[in-house]
Amino acid sequence: MSQYFDPIPWAKNPHLQTLLPRIVRRTPLLTPYWQRLNLPDNDFVDLAWSEEPKTAQHKPRLVIFHGLEGNFNSPYVHGMLAAAKSARMARCCHAFSRLQWRTQSAKTHLSFW
Repeated sequence: MSQYFDPIPWAKNPHLQTLLPRIVRRTPLLTPYWQRLNLPDNDFVDLAWSEEPKTAQHKPRLVIFHGLEGNFNSPYVHGMLAAAKSARMARCCHAFSRLQWRTQSAKTHLSFW
């Protein structure tokens, strides 16, 4: 593994490199549909859907869990949403898949529930 690091020309300052991911993250291009699930122990879980849940009942779902101090508006959650949106691929080789689903080591479309 090489120990050489070549920063982008306009961000050579290490402090700027630390802050840069938080500064340049984009907000998601969706307005979430909120759903609250009441739990048996009188607590609750809020779900942020990308579209109306009733119209998306038979579509695949991606679940993103944030940390204890995070929420839907956390920059790292936006980063995961952007990565998921651009993922649509099977990366077993150098080229992206033409299919709409991912394949890892099995046929994942058989595991949708």
